[in-house]
Amino acid sequence: KISGCKACGTESTCRECEDGYELEDGGQHCLYGQRLSWFVVLPVVGSLFAWFMVDAVRAHWRDNVNPAALEAGLLHRFRMKVRQPTEGNPRYPLTAAFHTMS
Repeated sequence: KISGCKACGTESTCRECEDGYELEDGGQHCLYGQRLSWFVVLPVVGSLFAWFMVDAVRAHWRDNVNPAALEAGLLHRFRMKVRQPTEGNPRYPLTAAFHTMS
């Protein structure tokens, strides 16, 4: 059976392909009709992904140019964490159901 074949011509050929497929090589193959667009889309997406990864690695290894702002940001992030009003103010567990607490 030929992949994408709707109606067989003989045991090894196809007379008609499924919707979205094109008959090639005298009925020997049914090829996906949008395959050429994928030859464009995949390299573009791959290039964007590679660009993002290179930029992320470069940002990770870059020196800190504003230590005061970094300290202020880390302190703000620490203060924004929701904590329990008990001794030591521990953080709530990840499974805490805040909508049922009063």
